[in-house]
Amino acid sequence: MALHLGEAAMVGSLEGVVEDEMKFLKKLWTITGDLIWTIVGSVIVIITLSGDTQKIALYLTLTGGMLHYIYKLLDGSKDD
Repeated sequence: MALHLGEAAMVGSLEGVVEDEMKFLKKLWTITGDLIWTIVGSVIVIITLSGDTQKIALYLTLTGGMLHYIYKLLDGSKDD
């Protein structure tokens, strides 16, 4: 069964979307791998704190992590 021109274009564009998703997931995995010791250390510190200090440390850790992910995802350099 032969594909029509429109169907072939759709299949090609879907392959491009899947490839882009895989690149994105690979980049997320790499960023997480680069941060793993920081994440583990932050969790250990947060567990040892209590009260307001613990909440502040948790918020700052989450905010810093999110900002780092956003920066690395929007970074234009090619390190794939």
